[in-house]
Amino acid sequence: MAGKPPSERNAAITSDSSLRWSTKRRQAGSRGTVASLIAATLSLTLLAACAKPTTYPLKRSDFALNTVCSITLLAGGDNDSLRSAFERIQAIETMMSARQDGSSLMAVNRAAGREAVEVDPELYFVVEQALRYATLTGGRFDPTIDPLARLWDIQGGTERIPAPDEIAAALDLVDSTAVTLNPVNHSIFLTRGGMSLDLGAIAKGYAADAVATVLKAEGVEAAIIDLGGNIVVLGNKADGSPWRVGVKNPFNPGSAYLGILSLEGSGTMVTSGIYERFFIGPDGQHYHHIFNTADGYPVQNGLLSVTVLSQSSLDADALSTSLFALGLEAGLALAEELDEVEALFVDANHRLSATTGMRRLFTISDTAFSWADAP
Repeated sequence: MAGKPPSERNAAITSDSSLRWSTKRRQAGSRGTVASLIAATLSLTLLAACAKPTTYPLKRSDFALNTVCSITLLAGGDNDSLRSAFERIQAIETMMSARQDGSSLMAVNRAAGREAVEVDPELYFVVEQALRYATLTGGRFDPTIDPLARLWDIQGGTERIPAPDEIAAALDLVDSTAVTLNPVNHSIFLTRGGMSLDLGAIAKGYAADAVATVLKAEGVEAAIIDLGGNIVVLGNKADGSPWRVGVKNPFNPGSAYLGILSLEGSGTMVTSGIYERFFIGPDGQHYHHIFNTADGYPVQNGLLSVTVLSQSSLDADALSTSLFALGLEAGLALAEELDEVEALFVDANHRLSATTGMRRLFTISDTAFSWADAP
């Protein structure tokens, strides 16, 4: 599912290389004519020298969406294309960040319990999709998780284990059914004071889809988009071989990949896991950023990571968190039901489980891992 396509950048390049001589110039003799021709030839030579062909791969990286974002062009497009793509990312962050002062989402959160706030159709769409996944997962995925996320502050740098009464109070504010949407004026109303939305589990996916749309409009034929692990491969490799995307080893994310996903043509892959954002508490326990909306603590279900393959990065982003929160059995069942969705589950015993399609596409490269059951 994609949001509204970004406005296409319209550019026109015009040139007039015609040389005109007035009667007076013609009468000035051959010296003036030769000088003019030399000047014109020199100008054209300089222009030709400046119009160097783009050399691929062409890459740009920047910090946005609270992560390092990289875009690599492999065929088509230029530095202007990259600039347009990053401007699009920055615009989405300004609109959808739950931590950036002045963002549209912050305006919605600050009006909680008081009034509805009209927002850009793009933000409305993403919130609408987030609520759809909340319904699909029975509330395991919930964009109103922000009060609980702020309490633990695993992403903010002041992480701690909250007291049980604090967790209970925060959980009272986590309720996706208490969000009212008005499709007529694209307004969002958090009906209870203290509620707040966090789109961190879906906005990067939307941004990745939006960047792909920008690049296509810029004439890019092949590219790799990496928004902090939200991977989109666009087009086809020059040699015609499949894209090969590695899945990290959750036991040692900095080491070699546990396996490789092979993909023909365009697609997107997103992984959610306990190794992404976490801290070790004074009790020696590992606390990560994916919360159980039932008890307010990080999900503990034996899974270490879930990777989702789809044609929509928004869907893959939301589903990677959703399937992780649901657990192996329910998550695998949901993934099998959805069209154009494949999923890979990694558990604490180095075992892999996957949808039928994912088994065909994924190859284990680390011998410490094995399939949970026979293919």
